[in-house]
Amino acid sequence: GAAPRPERKPRRGAALPGLLAACLLVLLPAAARAGVTVTESVGTVQVQAAGGSWQDIAHGRVLAAGESVRTGRSSRCVLVFDDGSKVELGPAATFTIEEATQRSSLMNFSLGRMRAWVSKSLNRKFQVRTPTAVASVRGTEFGVDVREDGRTSVACYEGLLAVADPAGREVLVEQGSRVTNVRSPIQRD
Repeated sequence: GAAPRPERKPRRGAALPGLLAACLLVLLPAAARAGVTVTESVGTVQVQAAGGSWQDIAHGRVLAAGESVRTGRSSRCVLVFDDGSKVELGPAATFTIEEATQRSSLMNFSLGRMRAWVSKSLNRKFQVRTPTAVASVRGTEFGVDVREDGRTSVACYEGLLAVADPAGREVLVEQGSRVTNVRSPIQRD
């Protein structure tokens, strides 16, 4: 017979860079972003990707940064973040996720009413921007109401909330208190 072929030993580490790169491509995006999931919706609830058209939203849909959600006149929906934080959008509301990572959840709330229950996390910033205010929170339950003219009121139901107006003037809102931002400056009710 024929002489046996010498065994070829695989080059050590030859496949590792490709395999490692493939794993990183799969793992890094998931680790870098935080999930925002639609867990409930009643009535007309739609989503719009940046530059896209409005489409009906399905339960369980995971939202990405840059996507907007809007509710119809007699509609509402609940969004749950991967850390357990929750946002409930009321009727005729419009909400955009600007950033959703493990370190930061930034939302732009432009119209309607919302209520948020934010988990206590020292490593994550949770911020809601409106046309006339910015609410920054950790471990807080609060509500935001934005009218068509842009006027914003913010109520703190539990915890402590920092609210700033467009000029950067900031007030701390304690549990059971509310501030009204009539464009600026912030007024306590």
